[in-house]
Amino acid sequence: MLNVSSVGPKTALKLLNSLTIATIKLAITKQDSKILQQCKGITPKIANNIISYFNNHLKVINQQDRDQFHKSNLVFDTLIKLGFTKEAINHFLLTDVN
Repeated sequence: MLNVSSVGPKTALKLLNSLTIATIKLAITKQDSKILQQCKGITPKIANNIISYFNNHLKVINQQDRDQFHKSNLVFDTLIKLGFTKEAINHFLLTDVN
């Protein structure tokens, strides 16, 4: 939140104390600045900055998730071609290596 333009520590704390995380997520997902403006001190400009910032970051995260999913599928398909069973692969993938 502190990386958002026009949002300092006090504003971030005020927002997080006034609205639930679920409400903030809803505002970002729906791109509804009026939800964020329910918090005292959140102007339309600040609300739009928050929404814009997190929407841009969600696009990056979603792309990374897609890339990781694609890599996982490649590993799975390769192991199948090498003769491993689906059960053995799933057992290995679900085993905690730590």
